[in-house]
Amino acid sequence: MKKTILIFFIISMFLMTGFTATGMKVYGTVLEYPKGTPLSNTKVFLGSGLMPLSFISTTSNESGYYEFSNFQYVHKAWKIFRVFASRSGYEMMASTLVHGDDPAFEKKCDLWLAHIGSGHIYGVIQTKIGGLAIRDANVDLFCAGNLIQTISTSGTGRYEFSNINLGGNLIVRNNFCIIVNKIHFYQERYLFDIGLDGKFEIQKDFNLRLKIF
Repeated sequence: MKKTILIFFIISMFLMTGFTATGMKVYGTVLEYPKGTPLSNTKVFLGSGLMPLSFISTTSNESGYYEFSNFQYVHKAWKIFRVFASRSGYEMMASTLVHGDDPAFEKKCDLWLAHIGSGHIYGVIQTKIGGLAIRDANVDLFCAGNLIQTISTSGTGRYEFSNINLGGNLIVRNNFCIIVNKIHFYQERYLFDIGLDGKFEIQKDFNLRLKIF
């Protein structure tokens, strides 16, 4: 029993996060995606470790600027900070990992927030030869290997994904894939990422090749 308690205590101490005064500093600006407009009065949190159990917080000023200074993580084995922001009506584009190794560590970390359901992807699917619209083609949208939505093309061959939520981690804005399937045609796919410097409105047309039996 004593051995179990001791192991639990060691694990708890290893996972526990905390902060003490030092010369470390993490700062940056909270920005609206994709325009880069500063977001004031936004709550920003800082935690230490891969899975923080406690945080310190601050609020961005009228210029969107936030700053954490004179802090240090207690368990130096992690040497990792998680910084993220929270604002009503927005979802965070990415939770940023900040690595700190020295007592005078200083890091600039801008945080991008997107409106909930801001994604829009659309296009037309037609035959490669002749450019004829293909109706009832299956169009799948994947993100980081996960199926987000499946739709079918209209009578004019048009498809559209709208109100796409980006989620709250680095992976979600990357590794998008559109896969198009239609009987008697070869499958087509399109891979793409959504960077912080681009608008999340993408037009992608597909020209399907007919299978020759």
